[in-house]
This record gives sequence, structure tokens and C-alpha cells, in this order.
Amino acid sequence: MADKYVNLSSPERVDAAVKLLAENPSLSLRKAATICNVHSSSVSRRRRGLTRPKEQANQEQQLLTPAEEATLIKYTLKYNDWGLPLQFKHLRQFTLDILY
Repeated sequence: MADKYVNLSSPERVDAAVKLLAENPSLSLRKAATICNVHSSSVSRRRRGLTRPKEQANQEQQLLTPAEEATLIKYTLKYNDWGLPLQFKHLRQFTLDILY
């Protein structure tokens, strides 16, 4: 059973242990942590909501949403297709145009 968690990163294994606990209420926290090969305190903190996956935690610090980032990338690629040099000040202005 632990073999399916071997190729996962540590945060993914912690999430898998929390999911395992949700699916099997009779399973102890330590046993789920052992099965997923992570420390039980990591599982406990994630389960109580004290920690979050890195992607989720970093999302709150970003100015642009993923959709806005995609728009910025499209705009940048279009600028490149036109053969215009893209400077950092232009990229900043594009970002501000999207934000406001």
C-alpha cells in the first residue's frame, strides 16, 4: 500500500495521508503518516488547517490571478510576434493595465 506514495513529493504525501484519514476514520493519524512515509506532526498540522500546500499558500501573495497571468502571457507573445522589443517597463505597464 505504501508503494503508491513512493513517487510523490513530501507535501503530496502529507495531503495523501490527510485524505487517507478522511476516507478511513478508524485509521490512526500515526498509522496514516507511516503508510504515506511522512512525519505525523506534519499530517496533524495539515489536518488542523495550520499549514497549507505551497501552491495554495503562495496564491494569496500573487497580484494576478491565473487567468490574468494567461492574459499577460498572451499580450507578451503578441508583442513578440509583432517584432517589438519588450522591456521590463512595458511588462510592468501591461500588468498595471490588467490590475486597474
